[in-house]
Amino acid sequence: MVFSLWWQPAKSLALHLYHYWIEIKEIMIPKYQPINCHFYDELEVLAMRQKACSILYLDEKEQQQEITDTILTFKIIDKAEYVVLKKNDPIRLDRLVQVDGKVLKGFCYLPN
Repeated sequence: MVFSLWWQPAKSLALHLYHYWIEIKEIMIPKYQPINCHFYDELEVLAMRQKACSILYLDEKEQQQEITDTILTFKIIDKAEYVVLKKNDPIRLDRLVQVDGKVLKGFCYLPN
């Protein structure tokens, strides 16, 4: 009984903090926008070939970063698709600008 009385305020606080964290996360991280399936196909070909390629992407500060890495596979994290790389952290697909000379803008996702 004593444990349950102690736990209720802690449980309430934890739930409140969780909801607050979700709100902040939604403000700071833009909603994932699926990329064009044709560009995704190009990424899959690069993953199959296991070829190192140049990757230009936007970081969390909206600054362009360029790396050279090998695409290993793809992964869904928090309802967003990511490219998994050999040497670097995964990159969310809608943060990609250019991969192996192919510009994502040319493959724009246009909703109906």
